[in-house]
Amino acid sequence: MAFSIVKRGATVTSISRCTISIEPVVYFDGTAKTPKVTVTHGDIQLEEGVDFTVNYVNNVDEGVAFALISGLGAYTGSADRTFIIEPDDGTHNVDDSSEDEGDSSSDNSTTDSRPDNSSRSGSDDSSQGGGKDKISRGDVNADGNINVTDIALVAAHIKGIKALDADAVKRADVNNDDSVNVTDIAMMASHIKGIKPLV
Repeated sequence: MAFSIVKRGATVTSISRCTISIEPVVYFDGTAKTPKVTVTHGDIQLEEGVDFTVNYVNNVDEGVAFALISGLGAYTGSADRTFIIEPDDGTHNVDDSSEDEGDSSSDNSTTDSRPDNSSRSGSDDSSQGGGKDKISRGDVNADGNINVTDIALVAAHIKGIKALDADAVKRADVNNDDSVNVTDIAMMASHIKGIKPLV
């Protein structure tokens, strides 16, 4: 069970009430993209690693990528921001600083994690070994693995880019609260990184 220690009398604020900004567009070069996230609460600029953490999702391939921001200390809850990884036509200088601090667990495997290539219908789920009756929380595309492809599908569903079918929604609701949201993504990311496995 994770908790934060704050000074007595200190106000605890939801990170979602803060102003969060991220570089909206970066350019593809085959490496994980980790654009800087800036979080401010009123006139106070929060410090990454002290007041919040950032996990990046689907941040290697061209397309929509996500930054998941979680509060620390006097800040609680989570929020997400999207950014676009665009094809590089050779006219852009790639800033290496955005990649140096990247989390190696954000790297995708050889599987294409873009949502357009991963969605399956309910009838396909039964042919992926497990059938409709067996719900494996977190394995959104029912391929037998929980990975960044599943996170990308959930993120696309949340953002209204590509809706999940009813069976996939059940698998995406990893905390079983009848809602698919950024909390489910954060739990899946923790599972993938080995921080907190899904039961």
